[in-house]
Amino acid sequence: MAQPSSDGPIVRVVGDGSVRRAPDLAGVSLGVIEQQATASEAQAAANATANAIIEAIKGMGIDGPNIQTSRISLSPMYENRTPGGVSERRVIAYQASNTVSVRLTDLSKVGGVIDAGVKAGANQVQGVSFSLSESTEAQGAALKRATRAGRAKAQAIAEGLGMRLGEVIEVVEGGASGPQPYPMARGMMAMESAGAPVEPGEIEVSAQVQIAYRLVGG
Repeated sequence: MAQPSSDGPIVRVVGDGSVRRAPDLAGVSLGVIEQQATASEAQAAANATANAIIEAIKGMGIDGPNIQTSRISLSPMYENRTPGGVSERRVIAYQASNTVSVRLTDLSKVGGVIDAGVKAGANQVQGVSFSLSESTEAQGAALKRATRAGRAKAQAIAEGLGMRLGEVIEVVEGGASGPQPYPMARGMMAMESAGAPVEPGEIEVSAQVQIAYRLVGG
């Protein structure tokens, strides 16, 4: 049996692998935008609706640590005028927004949370996403598949050259991506989503491995 040669040719390959897993976490972001004549009125209106949304969500049995205010904004609304041919901008109103993010471990509550938020005054769904609470197993499985894919590539190259694989010279993990949250209905107005079924589907976790093999003469 031929022994690996320290000065034999080297083949470098990249292996990709992925697995799919059912998510066990969901995130829902509900927002409200209010426009009023003054900044204080706009902010007060947005805050009141956001508080109503939070109370409606808590009423579904979802506790405080899983509810978070993720974004607050306040900005003037301008009108461009050209009286006497002179261009000017003046503030005509103020727009305030407030976004509430909810973390759910019971995925069957996603649709209900959206409906409850809409009934409480939410006029936007900023996003719905699904993810894994523990991804170590999925990432490991994806890395194994990537390693096997890389070896299969190297084996094919070696056979094409009339050689065979020798020792592994180098292994570099290209990274395991994910699980990336799977977004749904991003930017959709909440009233258009109310009552609609929400399916979590599956999440893909992918990995890449770079491997260098020494080739042995046939």
